[in-house]
Amino acid sequence: MLFAVIASAVLGSVLGAARDPTKVCLPDKFQALIFAFQNDITGLIAFDFPNERISVRTTSNGLRIVYNLTDDTALSINETDGKCIQLPKDLKLQTIATRCLPANAVQLGNVSTYIGVGSTQTKFEGWELQFPGIGTVTAAVTTTTPAIPILRQFVSADGKDRESVFFFNVQTTIDDNSIFNVPDVCSPATVVGK
Repeated sequence: MLFAVIASAVLGSVLGAARDPTKVCLPDKFQALIFAFQNDITGLIAFDFPNERISVRTTSNGLRIVYNLTDDTALSINETDGKCIQLPKDLKLQTIATRCLPANAVQLGNVSTYIGVGSTQTKFEGWELQFPGIGTVTAAVTTTTPAIPILRQFVSADGKDRESVFFFNVQTTIDDNSIFNVPDVCSPATVVGK
């Protein structure tokens, strides 16, 4: 019996046993530069999970979108003319707003690999997340704690909506919290979370 336990432990470590996905979590707060392939959007994204909000400031079209994670709503703010538009409730937001992987996430392969060269190499792994009726997310994150996002690809359940986003220069702080501010002319002010 002792041999079976030891053999299991050794084989698990040699073969690269899959990690518990619920232990793979992004930082509580972070920001990153992003590039989205399908719509050629570049910008800055900030995640503030404790206050249940995300904001994206695009450099390509002058928009800032503030997401309220408590009710899956968003407000689009045109930073050129100050106009605000309440966006329709979007269940796809659930696929972005996942801090820790759900228990049903599947590790893609049972090995990790590296990105970068020389002393800047970082170990990462791939995961697939299913959101029934919404779609599938494939994500690449570092194996560090907390995990740092590298790539996120979303494909809608009907296959018509596809989106791939790369994350660059990720930092575990938010330089400017005003990215979450909603101008007074916008309503409702509660769109930014708690």
